[in-house]
Amino acid sequence: MVDDKFCFVICPIGDEDSDIRKHSDLTFNYIIRPVVESFGYKPLRADHINEPGKITSQIIDKIVESSLVIADLTGYNPNVFYELAIRHIVRKPYVQMMKSDHKVPFDIYDVRTIPFDINLEQGTKAKKMLEDQIRTIENGNFKPHDPITSAKNYSIIQKMIDEGGQIEIGDLSQVFLNSFSEFNSMISEMKSEIYELRTSLKHPTFRKNDENRDQIRDKISLLKSHQDDVKNKYKELKINNAPRHELKEYEILISSIDEQLDHLVRKLI
Repeated sequence: MVDDKFCFVICPIGDEDSDIRKHSDLTFNYIIRPVVESFGYKPLRADHINEPGKITSQIIDKIVESSLVIADLTGYNPNVFYELAIRHIVRKPYVQMMKSDHKVPFDIYDVRTIPFDINLEQGTKAKKMLEDQIRTIENGNFKPHDPITSAKNYSIIQKMIDEGGQIEIGDLSQVFLNSFSEFNSMISEMKSEIYELRTSLKHPTFRKNDENRDQIRDKISLLKSHQDDVKNKYKELKINNAPRHELKEYEILISSIDEQLDHLVRKLI
């Protein structure tokens, strides 16, 4: 078992003397280490593991068993996201960090992520935010909030795992069907909102006064949010070689959103 006060740090490591390694070393030594040690944790990174055995299994053990995990998402390293997902599944305390000039990926954009940079001002702010999050965890107030634990069907799978029973094909099929149904509902809601926006723009009382300009901006913001959701899902479907008819539905929806955005933007000119 891993020591109760270990803090495992998930991050891109890179080759020795590479820019990636230099970034990770600076982040580890000057931001993460001082803060976690002040709370009594021993910080550990994958390249610090000296135990004999298979390194991949050892990393997963540390991710699962450590009292705290800190993930540096800088560089969008796929291994980092894979390892973070494992921590999400076990629902134990974690903290996410990312360089301030990066955009948090769509799937975890609503998970609190500490922005930072390797300079005095940004580094000091990041350390304070890290302290606040760890203090919350130490006080027993950590609540997992991520795409896995927030999913309605996660509880079904988690219950099966907790009870140590076999996961039947029928059970998994039901989970996937439920997920597909939820996704279809989301698309239907988007279509409904787009239709309402289109109808409101044709209303005879619509004028270019200040109030309506604010309404236009709100509608643009809403549409852009939907646009991001739909485009990300479209990309995911293409990667997974989805049937052509499914892709076509998204292409029509994307085209409709683009058309409405263009129409709204022109009304602000």
